[in-house]
Amino acid sequence: MNIGGLFGALTPVFFVLALAYRAGKRNAFDADQSAGLSKLALTFALPASLFVSMTEIRKDLLLEQGRLVLALILSHAGLFVVTWLLLRLVKSLSGTASIIYALMLATSATPVFGLAVLEPLLGQTSGGAVGLVALAIILTVPSAVVLLEMDAAAKQHQAATEPFEAERRPNGLNAGV
Repeated sequence: MNIGGLFGALTPVFFVLALAYRAGKRNAFDADQSAGLSKLALTFALPASLFVSMTEIRKDLLLEQGRLVLALILSHAGLFVVTWLLLRLVKSLSGTASIIYALMLATSATPVFGLAVLEPLLGQTSGGAVGLVALAIILTVPSAVVLLEMDAAAKQHQAATEPFEAERRPNGLNAGV
């Protein structure tokens, strides 16, 4: 890999991060302005940039990426499932915490910074690569949401049935005593 190209790709990213850090230290933006800028960047600018980048890629080049798509989906979804199953074994991380931690490990910030870093390295195909990573992440997140909803429903059901179980115990004694 070309170190000069990598340095050239990462320098603007770190420069913007340093500017943001400096702006935060100087209180250049209040909380509402920061939230507004984040919403603008992540809700409008990033999706528009990804869309434009994806439309500029030749169709045949994108269709050739089938193995990459499969590898990305399997790696993101597989890492999520394996991490979630392993974290469920840890008593303090069971339930919601295991799902959130697994999702954090299985997803990346590639859709956020990918174009800035990959475009100088990959050229016009960088939009496709970032879009494919975003696709893999988008396919992983719904399974996490379903698991979170199932966990919340189980906790709600458990909380609803506990008072009835206490009433069934003779003389209010615990079942284990």
